[in-house]
Parts: sequence; C-alpha cells; structure tokens
Amino acid sequence: MPAGDSVADRVPVRRSGFAGSTARSVVFRADEVARRVEFPILLFIVVALPWEFTKTWFPTQLLEVSRLGIIVAIGILASHVAAGTFRLPRSPLLLAIGAVVAVVAISAAATRWENGIKDAAAVVIYAGLALFIANVLDRRSRVRWFGAALVASAVIVATVGIAQEIGNFYLWQAEGNEVLGRRNSTFGDPNVAARFLSIALVSCFAVVTALRLRPRAMVAVLIAVGMLAVAQVLTLSRMGWVLAVVSIALWIPLAVSHRRLRLALATFIVVFAGYVLVAPTVLHRAGTAAADAVVRTGIGSPVTVPPTAAGPRAVAGTPLDGLIVSLPIDSVRKYLVRAGVAMTFDHPLFGVGVGGYQPQILTTYWDYVPRDRRAAPTTLIHTDSVRVLAETGLVGFAAFIGLLIAAATSVIRAVRAGPPSRRIAAWAAGSAVLLILLSSQFAGRFFNEPYLWLSLGVLMAVGWRDRWLQPEPSRA
Repeated sequence: MPAGDSVADRVPVRRSGFAGSTARSVVFRADEVARRVEFPILLFIVVALPWEFTKTWFPTQLLEVSRLGIIVAIGILASHVAAGTFRLPRSPLLLAIGAVVAVVAISAAATRWENGIKDAAAVVIYAGLALFIANVLDRRSRVRWFGAALVASAVIVATVGIAQEIGNFYLWQAEGNEVLGRRNSTFGDPNVAARFLSIALVSCFAVVTALRLRPRAMVAVLIAVGMLAVAQVLTLSRMGWVLAVVSIALWIPLAVSHRRLRLALATFIVVFAGYVLVAPTVLHRAGTAAADAVVRTGIGSPVTVPPTAAGPRAVAGTPLDGLIVSLPIDSVRKYLVRAGVAMTFDHPLFGVGVGGYQPQILTTYWDYVPRDRRAAPTTLIHTDSVRVLAETGLVGFAAFIGLLIAAATSVIRAVRAGPPSRRIAAWAAGSAVLLILLSSQFAGRFFNEPYLWLSLGVLMAVGWRDRWLQPEPSRA
C-alpha cells in the first residue's frame, strides 16, 4: 500500500474474490464508519482524560469516562486491522514500546500479583492508545485540533480548581488527600492534578508557538495560561510548582525567536507570583500541608534513618546504603528505595514481578521498614525507576531506558528536520515525557500515566515523515 496522508490512502482494494462476500462487505463498511468517527473519538479522549472523578460513576474504579473512549479506540484499531487499513508507525518508538509491553505482560503472567495484572492490562491498553494516536494524527490539521483539545481540557480542569477554591467543595478526593484545602480539580490527588497542569502548560506554549493565532484567540490562550497558574498554586503541590518551573525552562530557548511564546511565559510567571503575593495564606497552607504530611506519613521529614544504626529505629541494609542516605529525599522514600534496591540485588534479572513491590515489602522485606513506622507504614514506592528495577529487574530496566532513548531520538530527529509545526509538536511531546519522568521519581506513576502514552503517540505520528510532509487531502 503506498504511503500517503489522506484517508483514501488507507482504504483497502476490494479484490474480485472477496467482492461478493457478505462478511467482508460488513468489515469494509464497519471500517468506513470507524474512519469517520476515529478523530472525534480521539478529541473526546483528550478532553475527558483528566476527569478522574468519573470513577465514582461506575461500580469499579478501573473505569472512568475517558477509558470508555479508549476502549472504543481499541475497537477502531481492531476494525482497521480486520479491513487491512492499519499501518504500523515507522518509528524506533514502536520497538521500544513493544519491549516494555512484552516485559510487563510476561512478568505479570509469570508472577500473578493482583496489582501486577491490573498494571500490565493498563500498559497494554495505553500502548494501544499510542498506536491509535499515531494512526489518527495523519496530517497537520489534525495535530492542530489535537493541541486545541488539550488546551480546552486544561481550561476545564483549571476552572474546576478555581471554582473549588471559591465554593470550598470537591468533586472527588482519593483517600488521604482531604486536608488543608488542597485543590485537586477533577483528580483525586492534588499532586497528580499539579502534574497535569504542568503538562497542559506545555500544550499552551506549543499552541502559541506553532499556530498563527488571531488576536482574540491569542488572548483566549493567555487567559488559559493565567488560569493554569492560579490552579497550580491552589494544588499546594511543591512538586507541581517545580514541574511548572521546568516547563518554563524547557521553552525559554524557543522564546528567543517567538514573541508570543515570550508573552505566554511572562503571563504564567506574573499570574503565579502575583496570586501568591495577594493570597499569602496559600504559602501558610502549603507549609501546614507539608507539616501535616510529616506527622501522618513521614514524607517530607528531614529526619533520616541510618541504615545500620542500632536501637529501635534500625532497619536492614543494602550495599548501596551509603549512596541512598545521601539522596535529597525524605526518610520514607529512603526506606522505600532501600527495600527496592534489596529486591533488585536478590532478583537481579527479572525482579519480584510487576505489582510485587508492595506485597514483598509487607512480608519478605519487612525489616526495611523502620520500627517506628510499622504501625502505619507507607508501602507504595514513590520512585518509579527503583520500582521498575525491583519488579522487573535489569531486563525491565533495560526496556525502560530503551523507551526513554527512543523517545529522545524521536524528538531529536523531528527537531532537526521538517516544518516548524512538526518540530514544535515533537518538542512539546518530548517536554511532556520529561516532566512525567521527573515527577514519577517522587510520586510514582510512569507507565500508568496516560499522558506518557499520549505523548509517545504524538512522537510516532510526527515522526511518520511520508505522511507528515504530504499536503492536506482534497475536500472536493
């Protein structure tokens, strides 16, 4: 099948041997319907993806509105495969994603930890979403609409967060996050909300840089950026605030030659700083939230637990304790990392199995939990690179690093060649991957972060040069 940019390029040729087949005719017609609805479905997924509060609408929290859309997207992919219109992206990311899926799926099947089965299913489904995005974003106009949908979703989330502050209400709160007025908008965890707001900020920067916006549209995007700044403050997430700074730093080099991007960057900085100054109680609440976290969980505590100290606070040791103690993280994350390192040394090749970290630290590696934490221990690891090592060993970590290298390679290749819109889309997707990688080292959720796979799908799409450089299909 020749490469092309238009929908017509993906319509299969009906051979005489199949023309009279009723079943084949149904497949073709179903695929034609699928091609008509695939892009609206993608836009719906993008807008609804932050609506984690919709978990409460279903009998199981494994479902939410956006995941219903993802299930439909997977069905559309299956329709394309059946009709012969599905094409694999020409990207090194495809092999890297395949390696990650294989490692996670095999590990979950072999060890059968309860959480591992769920995690593996999520990775397989999200990988399907990335392939769906790579196939649907087959021309530049669709990428522009995709960016607009991301900005729209950001406005919705920011609006809800600001409304929560004004009306003092919540749509939904995950357990343990119902204190001190931290605004989580449509998410259960304010830290996850802050992560999304930083990724959404990147989308706004990309839109103002790549598109020739009319004055009214530019004002609308700047208003959206200002709303994101206020909503970011209201999360009281120090990690989110750092991510916002990283987002700005990543786009400063492009701002040198883009006046509108400079305006967007300045808008976020001024609104963020201005809101903090006019609402000093925010800083007090942020400090109180940190102190409360220390009391309840130990996270953020400056007190460290010596790995070989005698007495009631002693914990088991690992060969890397000297390095772990020097890390700029709190005492809780240190003992979680220490337990993960111990699991890696005991199971170096394949780890304890996907989803096995928590049950293992509660049993075999219980000695790594300090005695004064054992009444109410934190057992979910927050450093995702260590989790990958502990659960999938060196094999899984190699797949993890391979994915990062493939993503970086895709960004570099796109930035070096092609039209400006392609370069900016790749830079935005790469920025999002970097933000997710950084935040996952403090709050977990790397492979289970849907925006990671959204970004990987965009990178595969913009790297598909034989389609990206083609003209828009005729509307005649």
